[in-house]
Amino acid sequence: GVENDDYATRNKKVVIIGSGPNRIGQGIEFDYCCVHGVDSLKENNYEAIMINSNPETVSTDYDTATKLYFEPLSWNEVKAVLDKEKPDSVIIQLGGQTPLKLAKKIVNAGYKIAGSSLEVIESTEDRDLFQKLCKSLEINQPQSEIATDENALTIAVQNIGYPVLLRPSYVLGGRAMRVVQNETELQKYLKVLALSDDDGNPFNSGPILVDEYLTNTVEVDVDLISDGDEVFIAGILEHLELAGVHSGDSTAVLPPFSIKDSVIEEINEKSIKLAKSLKVKGLLNIQFAIKEDTLYILEANPRASRTMPFVAKVTSNQIIKAGTLMMLGYSLKEVHKSTNYLSGKTHKIAIKKAIFPWSRFPAEDTMLGPEMKATGEVLGIGNTFGTALHKAYAASGVEIGKKQKGVFITLSDDQKQNFIETAKSFKKLGFKLYSTEGTGKYLNSFGIKSTVVGRADSATPTSLTIIEDELISLIINTPTFENEYSDGWKIRRLAHETGVAVVSSVREADAFIHAYKEKKNVLNDLETIQNVS
Repeated sequence: GVENDDYATRNKKVVIIGSGPNRIGQGIEFDYCCVHGVDSLKENNYEAIMINSNPETVSTDYDTATKLYFEPLSWNEVKAVLDKEKPDSVIIQLGGQTPLKLAKKIVNAGYKIAGSSLEVIESTEDRDLFQKLCKSLEINQPQSEIATDENALTIAVQNIGYPVLLRPSYVLGGRAMRVVQNETELQKYLKVLALSDDDGNPFNSGPILVDEYLTNTVEVDVDLISDGDEVFIAGILEHLELAGVHSGDSTAVLPPFSIKDSVIEEINEKSIKLAKSLKVKGLLNIQFAIKEDTLYILEANPRASRTMPFVAKVTSNQIIKAGTLMMLGYSLKEVHKSTNYLSGKTHKIAIKKAIFPWSRFPAEDTMLGPEMKATGEVLGIGNTFGTALHKAYAASGVEIGKKQKGVFITLSDDQKQNFIETAKSFKKLGFKLYSTEGTGKYLNSFGIKSTVVGRADSATPTSLTIIEDELISLIINTPTFENEYSDGWKIRRLAHETGVAVVSSVREADAFIHAYKEKKNVLNDLETIQNVS
């Protein structure tokens, strides 16, 4: 006979589909969500059945779930488990994008998806449907068009005008997303599509949304849970980098530090409006952009986001556990009444900073964009924005104040006027300014003196030797999208290798100043790790 250690309980069965192998865009944060989902099920007398294929995760530990099926997350293997177990419902919101792609097949096979329905998933993941939904709810979106093939893509770009952001459907980690600045870059993108296999061509997963690319905007993430009628907003995170950097790569601040109260109120209002309209049951992540106090919605994801573990930890609100119960039919009131999952409070400021694998990829440019590159993240918590950011920088390998007080400024022509006040602020703090020739001339025209250095291959001092000699603590570099092996590429690579911070916007440079000013207070703003749930 065949040995079988299977056993059954009398409790209701719920299957959770995990995220599979770790990769950029889908990693350990979704394992956190799966484990908390399992814990919530077991704590509330459900039989928790886990399907996952990643031996590096806690969700695949033998004693985490009631039952573990260590299987690939392809449809044949998942269906075999469902046919054997015949669960009361299947949770697909906790494992990132992989389980969501199985939603239609699960429903067609006669199994019940826990929480948000297939219609909710399609309304948010399909770019065309989502655009129509936002129009019906009078929620602003950037000007956009839908492209179903390469010819339609070219026409849409011509109608909207450069720059544009290309957003494929049903992807995680911003795969194949691009900011296209001009005709040359568009032709490069089309060439990549032409050479892609079926798996690599984004048109094979649905239409591409061609968005007007909003410049000089602030991006915001909203994480919430809902029972279909009532909504609990767990966190609003303000990105430090300007919009256009993938949310998984950005530095995120909780609570927001620079957004007006009136805009925060609108974010709450629009988030609740969208969640109620969709009848979301469980988890929802929404991304907004703010340009000149006008709010635009970028996208919504009816599943756990990579920021939800961060929000849960720093607020002490177990939103994954609470959201899991709401997927199973609990109301928000019942969750409040029967659990302590949503009883947390904090007055701290928390900052999430991404970690990148640049050392493994020595030819890769460290410039960030809409396609995710991070493979980890660190957390800084403090009583002030400055101390929290100082800790986040330190955890990511940048020791503020360790090197000499120098700032190297190299700016594209269209950005030079934006950094005058920032340069003056560094001067007042006693920083010595270094610059490239064009930037130095521009600063000098405003009475701001700097030491001009040569290009990477010039006689010393150069943009590289001042980094090697540890003369600077910060590089302000606005990329020109020139691509590989430009001076900017060399500067950014060397900065990473030597632990020098690099920023590309006024917001980031001013934030660095806050962190620098708080360097003496950091050691007085400490607490035990146990205070972070």
